Amino acid sequence: MLRVSRYLDEFDIETEDGSVQVPAHHVRFSFWLEDRAVCALSIPDDEAEALSVFLAAAVADGEAEETLSAPPG
Repeated sequence: MLRVSRYLDEFDIETEDGSVQVPAHHVRFSFWLEDRAVCALSIPDDEAEALSVFLAAAVADGEAEETLSAPPG
């Protein structure tokens, strides 16, 4: 299962094993098997916005109206 989370505020998570600081203004894609995340990828808000434009682009008859690609870098 794919889970997408958006973080607007920075916060800390503490467990018995240690702590981690979750930064503000990013989107995280995590891939879950049963009840645990097995992989995660985070991108900053501006890259998430560019991705949303790319994914929302109009497609006619199963073919893209023009070749779209995300900007490099």
